[in-house]
Amino acid sequence: MLLLHLLQYFGIIYFNFNSKYQLSNLIRSNLILKDFQARAPESRCQLCAVNSICLPSGLSKDELCELENIMTTSKVVEKNTQLFNDGEKFHSLYIVHSGMFKNSSLDENGKERILRFSLPGEIMGLDGIHAESYQSTAIALTTSSYCKIPFNQLLDVSEDFPIIQRNLLKIMSKEIYSNKKTYIDLGSTAKLALFIFNISQRFKKRGYSEKEFYLPISQRDIANYLGMAEETLSRIFKKLQKLGAVNYKKHILTVVNQQQLKEIAQLSSPK
Repeated sequence: MLLLHLLQYFGIIYFNFNSKYQLSNLIRSNLILKDFQARAPESRCQLCAVNSICLPSGLSKDELCELENIMTTSKVVEKNTQLFNDGEKFHSLYIVHSGMFKNSSLDENGKERILRFSLPGEIMGLDGIHAESYQSTAIALTTSSYCKIPFNQLLDVSEDFPIIQRNLLKIMSKEIYSNKKTYIDLGSTAKLALFIFNISQRFKKRGYSEKEFYLPISQRDIANYLGMAEETLSRIFKKLQKLGAVNYKKHILTVVNQQQLKEIAQLSSPK
């Protein structure tokens, strides 16, 4: 109950073994069982590339087992698939396993407003906890996969394993802190430079290259997210390429000069 109140305040193996041999005695059986247990495969979460930054981070095998029992893991969806819709009754949290999703809502004029882009290890749907309905729509930007956790079952499990509560609250706190960082006070060129730098660092945190990566986000969506016209964004991309800071072609983004990019984004002073 404590976790539920805090969340509302923030707003937010199978094992099948066919023996080829008949075991002659109980001692031999026990030895084989112990050997198998010693070599038992890791859990699905432990094998995940982003487990260190995800909700299960730091959990013991028993805790992971309990969490995995209520999860739907690594479900693959095609590009443009919607996981949940703005206004839909809230029921589950979604963790990006691979690929990328965009989270958006409609403004008062019915126009799409992109709120964030979610990468592997990040949780979607937190904004639906308080109002008990999702406050955004999640759409796959490329072939992606996700894990789904029914929220009420997560609350039940977290009562027995406080570390799950702590991890979820840390994630929510980070979400609130991230929302404080805005692009409002920056000019258009600095906005795009900061966006590129931030997303490169998010890729780096997940073990991917921060220098070159596939970015499945259309220029239209980037412009929407940054609050500028698509034509303006295209012009700035060309400017950044001319300056030698980045290269961008067919969704492959290369950070050529990171220091220069940081200076343009006003993250550091020119040398």
